[in-house]
Amino acid sequence: MSQNVEGSQRSFFSAAAGVILSALVALLCMGAATQFAYADESEGASSATTVLAEDDEDAAASATVDQDDNADAADLADSKTDTATSGTSGATTGSSTATENKPATETPAPAQAVKPEKKPTKAGWMQDTDGTWYYFANVNAKPATGWVKSGGKWYWMQPDKNGAMATNTWITDQGKRYYLNASGVMVKGWVKIGNDWYYTNKSGAQVTGGWIKSGRSWYWLQADKQGLMAKNEWITDKGKRYYLTGSGAMKTGWILMGNDWYYANKSGAQISSGWVKSGRSWYWMQSDKQGLMAKNEWITDKNKQYYLTGSGAMKTGWVQNGSDWYYTNKSGARVNNGWVKSGSKWYWLQGDKQGLMFANDFKTINNMKYSFASDGAMRANCKIDLGDNVVGYAAGSGAITRIGENRDGKLVLTNAAGQTLSGWQKLAGKWFYGEAGTGIAQTGWLKLGSTWYYFDSNAAMVTGTYTINGKANIFTASGKWIGADNMATKAQGYSSGTGYLILVDRSLHRVGVFSGSKGHWNRIMSFSCVTGAPGSPTITGTFRTTGMKRMTLSTDSRAHWCTQISGGYFFHTILASNSELGNSLSHGCLRLAVSDAQWIYNHIGAGTTVVIYN
Repeated sequence: MSQNVEGSQRSFFSAAAGVILSALVALLCMGAATQFAYADESEGASSATTVLAEDDEDAAASATVDQDDNADAADLADSKTDTATSGTSGATTGSSTATENKPATETPAPAQAVKPEKKPTKAGWMQDTDGTWYYFANVNAKPATGWVKSGGKWYWMQPDKNGAMATNTWITDQGKRYYLNASGVMVKGWVKIGNDWYYTNKSGAQVTGGWIKSGRSWYWLQADKQGLMAKNEWITDKGKRYYLTGSGAMKTGWILMGNDWYYANKSGAQISSGWVKSGRSWYWMQSDKQGLMAKNEWITDKNKQYYLTGSGAMKTGWVQNGSDWYYTNKSGARVNNGWVKSGSKWYWLQGDKQGLMFANDFKTINNMKYSFASDGAMRANCKIDLGDNVVGYAAGSGAITRIGENRDGKLVLTNAAGQTLSGWQKLAGKWFYGEAGTGIAQTGWLKLGSTWYYFDSNAAMVTGTYTINGKANIFTASGKWIGADNMATKAQGYSSGTGYLILVDRSLHRVGVFSGSKGHWNRIMSFSCVTGAPGSPTITGTFRTTGMKRMTLSTDSRAHWCTQISGGYFFHTILASNSELGNSLSHGCLRLAVSDAQWIYNHIGAGTTVVIYN
């Protein structure tokens, strides 16, 4: 009996000990399981610093503002859409479609931690009954806090809210600010809040000041405004001013503000004074007006005056100010006094009136008298009424010499004493002819012996090529008429882009070179040429030289001094001897004697009219 009791007691104590031991083991296993659960997914359970540091690619390694940190960031215009419309939260159990409201710019004040109402059924994301998202390392773990990486994206689980996922807000971690969008995803690149823009670098940390490059443009983040992107304003950096447009992009080149213009160089820094070349024109930026472009005014630079037009471009040539005219040279500097040649005419600028053009009066210069028309042009090669019926003649130089008097409406050649002059008289560098006995100056045709002469309306004998009744006539240097010239007559109807005109009579194998202008062409050279053979004729028509010149043709190395007429047609030298001249032998080019081809090569520039006809 006692043995049974003893055995029973032993059995009882053994059983009790076994139960107690099993309970202890169970408790230890639960504790271990709990610890294992918290460590099961280190990304969800670790602190912000630990979790971020485990990912080398996205780790928030530096808060330094690096201007090149954003070289691969999306362009501002493209990233606006990415930031304003967020994707899924990365949760495996659902998605977030919450309406995005303007977030606070600081981490909200700590609130009382609230446990989620629901219990996780598996590890990972869980959306609570109120729509809040949490993350669990396993079903038995507490909600993760700090940074969580899921699906390649980073999320912030708010420690002060029991791990509730942050959305539409800035958070601060270890002194750096990060933005979480409506889906809770940490934003990299541009962040739009209302109408304001901010920027975060590759690690997601906000860039709070200085320059950043996005796409091809530079942007300025204002350190005194928590990194707010500047726009529609000037900013100053290291003593230089820069302008940020409405999109925030730094502007280069011209900047229009109201009706005012400013200029920034290629680096974006404003040019606040001095000259700026834009296109083919020069502009002046006024240092006393923060670099405002000058317009409609004279400015002085290095003791020289320049005029800026209404567009701001520096003017060269004539400048009109009301009814007054002034002149600036090729560099734009005003010519304050003396002679100026503009086109084919001469003008006088008055030194005592800041270069005002003299007009509509006589002016004595270096003891010589000159006459100026109402447009300011000096009169030349014409009669001048000197008053009191005295007649003068303005030579090619403009200097006026007395030649006679007006008597009964006719010019009578006289000397300074008033004595009548008859026959040939050289006055003011020109030849005149006074009728015998009367001294009346001859005009029009005059035949002396077998020689014909011609006197223009000013009574001066003509030389060279002179058009009479629409036909060009040729006169020698002594005034002898040679005859009418059909080529010279034809030339008068053409204009040219230079002071030269070339006519080619294909049937006569003749080339004529003229100088002057439309209606006033004077032939200066005439020579024989080779034209195209019947199977490869020379082109006909009106052309403008291109300016292309070659020492030899690629198709024939014997052709030298080549001046292009059009396409594959050139003036160039003969290939063998002068015996070629006057024939149709070429492949279409016009062959000339060596000296003639060389003259055209050296003197005929782009834009010269070439007329080829039969």
